[in-house]
Amino acid sequence: MKRVADKVALITGGASGLGAGIAKRFVAEGARVVITDLQEDKGQALAYELGCQFLQQDVVDEQQWSTIVKQIEIEHGALRILVNNAGVEGPFEGADPENTTLSDWRKIQQVNVEGVSPQEYRDRFEARLPQGEYQTKNDVASPVLFLVSDEARHITGTKLVVDGGGTLGS
Repeated sequence: MKRVADKVALITGGASGLGAGIAKRFVAEGARVVITDLQEDKGQALAYELGCQFLQQDVVDEQQWSTIVKQIEIEHGALRILVNNAGVEGPFEGADPENTTLSDWRKIQQVNVEGVSPQEYRDRFEARLPQGEYQTKNDVASPVLFLVSDEARHITGTKLVVDGGGTLGS
C-alpha cells in the first residue's frame, strides 16, 4: 500500500539535500509531487528524474507563494501536503551580517547557498552525536512520510526532532 497515494505534495527546497530525499520518497509512495527551489537546473533535473513538477520559488516572496499554490491547485487539485524544507542554518550560533567576520560569513553562505557543510564542521558535529553518525536523507524522509500519511492523521502541531540525539545535551 502506498502511504500517500494521489495526494498532492509541495516540497520547498526540494532540488537537493533533504528536500530531494523527501521528494524521492514521496514519489515512491504515490504522491503527486511538486518541488520548488531557487536552483532551477537541479530542480528541473530532479523533476525529470522523478517524473514530477518543478517550479522555481523564492520562499521569502509572499506573492510567489500565492501564485505557486494557485498553479498547483489548477494543475493537480487540492494541495494536501506541504513540506516547508527550504533554508539551511549556518554552523555559527548567533551569527548575523553585522557582527560576524568575513571568513565566518563566507562559511555561512557556503552552507546556505550550496546546501552543504564544510567537511571539518560535519566531522566535529558527527563526533558529538550520541548515535555517532549524522542522519541520512532517508532518516529524515521516513518520519516526514509518516507525519503526512493517514497513519498520523490525529497528530497535529508537533515538533519531531530527527538529529541522532544531537539535542540531548543542549
